[in-house]
Amino acid sequence: MRCIKLLSEDKELTRYFTCKVCRVDEEHNGFMCYVERENIESFCEMLSDYIWNNQIKKFLCSYTRKNVLLTAEENMEIAAKALSIAMGIKDGCDVIKEKLYEIFVQKCQWMSLEGFVRFRLRELKKDLCSLADLCADELIAKREYEDFIELLKSFVELQKPSKEPVYIKVERDGTHKLLDTKGKEILSPEEKSAGIAPDDLLLSALVSCSPGKIFLFNEKYSKNPQILDTIKSIFTGRVFSVSEEFSFPASPGFWQ
Repeated sequence: MRCIKLLSEDKELTRYFTCKVCRVDEEHNGFMCYVERENIESFCEMLSDYIWNNQIKKFLCSYTRKNVLLTAEENMEIAAKALSIAMGIKDGCDVIKEKLYEIFVQKCQWMSLEGFVRFRLRELKKDLCSLADLCADELIAKREYEDFIELLKSFVELQKPSKEPVYIKVERDGTHKLLDTKGKEILSPEEKSAGIAPDDLLLSALVSCSPGKIFLFNEKYSKNPQILDTIKSIFTGRVFSVSEEFSFPASPGFWQ
C-alpha cells in the first residue's frame, strides 16, 4: 500500500477518484491517497484525466484569450478545438500519465498538482500553444476567405449578367478551361502566360464577364475542387453542373 499526499485546493479533483483505484481522505490543503502498488498506473491515468480536463483546459482558455484578432467566442472555440486534437493524440500517447508514473514509481510521497503542471509540463504547454496558434490561423484564414467570397459576390451582383453563357470544362488531367459556346477558349495565350495562377485567371475572367449562366462539365476530374466551390458561391444560382462527359458541338437549345 502506497500513501501519497496530493497538494491541491481544487475540489473538482474528487470527481476523478474511484474506490477501485484508491482510498482518499480529504485534508485542509489537499488529499491523502492510499494506493495499492498494482493500481499505481491506474492512479496516474486518473490524475492525467483530471489534469487534461481541468488544468490544461484552463491553460488553453487563458492562452487563446490573448488573441485580439478573434472574438471571445472564437477564442473559446479555438481552445476547445486545440484541446480536442490534443486529447485525440493523448489516447495514443499520454505524456502527462507517463510523467506522473515516472514520479510515483520512484516512491514519491507527495506532489503539488499545480507545481507539476507549471514545471513538469512546460514542453507540453509549449506544444499546445503552437497547436492553438495553428487552429487560430485556420479560423482566421477561413474568415478571410468568406469575406473575400462575399466581396466578389457583391461585385458580381452589381453587374448586369451577360446573356452569353460560358462553360468550364475540366480536362482529364484536372485542369480547367473556360470556353464560349463555340468551344473557343476565352482566355488568350498572353493572359495564360502572364505568370498568374490558372485558377486565379479563371475566377478573374468570370467575375469580369459576369455570365448569366455557367455550365460546368466533368467536375469529377478537377484537381482543385475548391475553386469550383468558390465559383458556385460567388455565382449563386448561375452554375449548372453536368455530370456526363461532354464534347462540342452542343445543340443550340442546350444553352437556353
